[in-house]
Order: sequence, then C-alpha cells, then structure tokens
Amino acid sequence: MVNLRHLLWGRLIMPLGGLATRQPVAKYLAYYQESQYWPREIIAAERDRALHETIKVAYQEVPFYRDLYREHGVHPRDILCADDMHKLPVVTKQMLSAAYPDRCLRHTGFPTEEQATSGSTGQPFRSMIDTDSQARARALMFLRAMMSGYKPGDAMVQTGISGNRHGLKGWKDRLLAITYVPTVDLSDSALDKALHSMVSRRARYLMGTAQSMHLLAMRAIEVGTRHRLAGAVSWGSHLLPQHRYAIQEAFGCRTIDTYGVSEGMQVASQCGEDHGEYHLFALHVFTEFCHDGHPVPTGETGEVLLTRLNPGVMPFIRYQVGDLGRASTRKTCPCERTLPMMASLVGRTADIILTPRGNRLTVHFFSHLFGQMSEIRSFQVHQTTSDHLHLLIATDGPADARASDTIRDLIKNEGDPDLQITIEWVDEIQLEMTGKQKYIVSTVELQ
Repeated sequence: MVNLRHLLWGRLIMPLGGLATRQPVAKYLAYYQESQYWPREIIAAERDRALHETIKVAYQEVPFYRDLYREHGVHPRDILCADDMHKLPVVTKQMLSAAYPDRCLRHTGFPTEEQATSGSTGQPFRSMIDTDSQARARALMFLRAMMSGYKPGDAMVQTGISGNRHGLKGWKDRLLAITYVPTVDLSDSALDKALHSMVSRRARYLMGTAQSMHLLAMRAIEVGTRHRLAGAVSWGSHLLPQHRYAIQEAFGCRTIDTYGVSEGMQVASQCGEDHGEYHLFALHVFTEFCHDGHPVPTGETGEVLLTRLNPGVMPFIRYQVGDLGRASTRKTCPCERTLPMMASLVGRTADIILTPRGNRLTVHFFSHLFGQMSEIRSFQVHQTTSDHLHLLIATDGPADARASDTIRDLIKNEGDPDLQITIEWVDEIQLEMTGKQKYIVSTVELQ
C-alpha cells in the first residue's frame, strides 16, 4: 500500500521546497540514491572527473589555492585522479582562517551563508557555504536517514541545538512529522515530554546526537516507557557501545552511526548491517587517511583529509578536519552498495591521551574498558600533565573503592603503568550547548 505522506513528499513537497529555497535537494537525492549502486569503476571515474574539475576551478578562481599550489610547484594538470592527490599540500583550519574571507572565496551566483564552529580548540572557525552546496549536503542527510529504513514523512523524534523552530523550520517539522527536542534542556521533565510525544505521535524513528539519544533511552528505561522504533540514526558525535546498547534496549531498534563535518560535508554512514563499517559518500566528498599528507596502508589509522567534490563558494581541498579514521579492507557489503568503505572513525586528534611511555589512548580505549561495566553511564577524562589523569564517572549505582581500584588497574595494565589516576564519581556529566559531550579534555601537546 502506498503511503500518502511518502508520495506527497517525494513528488510534491520536496520539489516545491527546492524551488522556494533554491536548493534542489530532490535532484541531488535522486542522484546519490542511484549512484550508490553504480559499478565501482564508474564511481571512481566520476569521482576523478569531479576532483580534477574542483581543483582546476579553485586554482583559477581562488587566490588562496592558486598561491599555495604555485608555492608547492603543482598545477591542476598534475592531478588527474585520486592517486595524484598526495602531490597537493594539506590545508588546515589555521591556513583558511588567515585567508578568510578575501582570498579563499569565489563567486557562484547562489545565495551564501556564513557558518561558525568552535572546533576542538574552542577557537572560532568561519566558513561560507552557498545554497547549492547546502542542497547536496541536505540530500545526503536524507540518504543517511534512509539507510536506517526511514522515508521522508515517517514520524520521528529529532534532537538538536536549535531552540527556535518557528517559520520555515516549524513548517518543515510539521510536514516531516518531526517532534523536535532542543538539547539545551535535557532535564528529566524535558525528556519525559519528548517520550510522551514519541508515544502519542507514534514516532517510528529517533535521530540526533549520540549523547542526547542515550539520555532519552536511559530515561525511557528508568520510567518504563514502552515504545518500539523502526530505527535510530546518530550524528555529530561519537556513538559509543553503551549508547547503542541503551537505545536498543529502550526502543528495540538498530542504531546506525553517521559521520559529517560542520563545514557542510556529509562523509559517511553505516547502512544498518551488523558489520558496522561505514559507506563513504564518494561522489560528494573524497576521503583520505594520511600521515604527513601521504596515504597510510589500507586498514591503518590515519588523519582524515576531505575534499568536497564541488568547489562551492569556499572550496575545501585536502582539508584536515582533525579526525582519525581507517579505510576498510572490505570490498563488498550485504546491502550491495558499491561505495568505498571506512572501517571506523577512531576519534579526533584532540581526543587523545599521551602517556609517559609514549602510548596514545583514544576515546575508544576508555569506552571499551567502561563498556564492560554496565553501571557506568558516561565518563570524561581530564589530562593536564602527561602522567596524571582525572576521571569523572557518572554511574547509576553507588560507587565503591573496589570499582575505583579496578578502573585504575585496567588503565595502567592496558594503557601505561606510569599513569597516576584519580577518580571522581558524579551524578551527571554536563553536555555542551550543542548536545554533545567532550570525553577527553587534554592540554598536553601531542608529540
């Protein structure tokens, strides 16, 4: 039976919305839906064509890239395919900030919007995006949700940082059957209200940041809310094992994780299959895993470099976002998508503990340890000197000295025996205004 809401969205509302906002989301969504199943050689050829064109446009129209490439003795004619990308220099936030706005923007003819993000250092980073680039990214926001089984028009609960849902956003929420939960208020009463809306509106999907969805799931378990969802989609922050387990226990649904950056690029998404790896959106962003600008062997951890495959008003080419990841060795997926795959997102370069003996501990080191302790809800690791860690641990039950000793022993045995560890048991760990939680806070410079 055809769902009328799905039909209206696909054939009327989304195309009309594209005309009104000058964002042809429906056109790009159709392209990405089809191309995710193309033969791999066709995907590679289209990617290489877009790479070369993006680099050529940036060289011709953006002073920052023209001067940078001349300084390094490289020309767009030298970059014909993905294997040539290592010839180009890596671009950092600091480099773009120094050139912004006069030397790193170009004219596209589309309306533009300035974006500001704090980044891992807390220093503001400003960028510009045009409506065409936004449309591509928003199309992939729909596609990543659809990988969970979602169809536009399905009732959902969404968490996010926008408290003002009036005007266009309010209409979008109503048309998409979205119950919006602002993460600025995640008190018990706010979570109870969201759960009531989830049940009364018969929501089928839950989407938002991992931590906010985790809190909603834990509250549902605590108060005994019984509501089964068809799927959940996480974005914007680490989805840890304890988040996934709680969401599954509370709502009986599989949770998929996605990866994007706030500069307007959707990078990858899990597809809902049990292997848990990520499909890279290869015709939107070219993703590299590198060390010192050179690709690492497949399966090894490297710094993530992103190249958006349309130049837009502000091109991003070999852009160092500060994340660590690993390309997958898999060639096939049960879902039959032919997109290249990422094995895992290891964490941010800023989310690493450097130990006295030179070991490097990522957020996943700690989440793996704490994932074995069901009473632990969340944690935060503070490091101000290389030999001392102070842990904040939120737990559902009373803490005792034996639990602290166990945690210290595990970290010392598996991480570094020279670490000095203090533990503070707390009721809650404060989320940031974005609804995310910072798991590692370190002022120790990595070597």
